[in-house]
Amino acid sequence: MSAPLEVDFESLGQGASDIRTAVHDAEAQIQKVRKECEDLVQVAWHGHASQAFNELMIQYNKHATDLNEALDGIGQLIDKVSANHSNTDQDQSTVVSNVMADLQIPTVTPLSA
Repeated sequence: MSAPLEVDFESLGQGASDIRTAVHDAEAQIQKVRKECEDLVQVAWHGHASQAFNELMIQYNKHATDLNEALDGIGQLIDKVSANHSNTDQDQSTVVSNVMADLQIPTVTPLSA
């Protein structure tokens, strides 16, 4: 039997932040590769092989952009999930407090994590 899934909005927020950092780092690396390839091709490489390589780099750039856009979208979705999770947690806390007040049960202070 697998362990229960535990989720907290702080971890979700950190995950989204980590994804944004990874996207930024990947884009920086992609830009570095592009620059080095462009410099090499423009200065020292001509002919059919150079043209074929340029076409390959166009495909590489498209796939790299698509990947970064997908990762960025995942990060944005995780941010939304984190906010929803936080809001739901707050809503549930309010409901429980209201029920306790209606039943005239003393409020219990939650333990800090």
